[in-house]
Amino acid sequence: MIGEQIVVGLGGNIDNPFTTLSSALDELGELATGEILVSSIYRSEPLGLAEAATDFANAVAQFECDLEPMVLLRHLQALEQKYGRKRRAGSAVDESHPSESSASEPRPYESRTLDLDIIAFGDRMIVESDLRVPHPRAFERLFVLLPLLEIDPGFRFADRIESLQQLVDQAPGMAIGKWQG
Repeated sequence: MIGEQIVVGLGGNIDNPFTTLSSALDELGELATGEILVSSIYRSEPLGLAEAATDFANAVAQFECDLEPMVLLRHLQALEQKYGRKRRAGSAVDESHPSESSASEPRPYESRTLDLDIIAFGDRMIVESDLRVPHPRAFERLFVLLPLLEIDPGFRFADRIESLQQLVDQAPGMAIGKWQG
């Protein structure tokens, strides 16, 4: 079976997020059926978190994978748990996992050791009880768009007509840059 091109977003801001992302990227490569493209690691401000929250480390990885979407999601969730990801009752979860959040009651975001989101799965549009792809807010998040622009400037989301550069230009501003030391 020929795999599909997958984009996974990585983020975290607890403990040593740069080291955590670097290690998680190595393990993510084990799911790839070929070469894995990895962006630089970016530092971004912790939007929507308490003032004391530390900056996030973010990156994206693009690779071919022959797993089905829900199987890949379970692998990513297991990897998050391996790195100490804990979700508290009533805490925010990413919109790519709708069953874990309440549509009627928004929840605050929280700091985390590792967050892995399926940003794109080939050209598929997936709406399941616990997975939405393309990621419903990735097109407006610079911490996804800039790393993705770095590794695949011609990338297009299956549900958007804009180019990646147009999405970057339209995204809400935030403090973000490549991680330095």
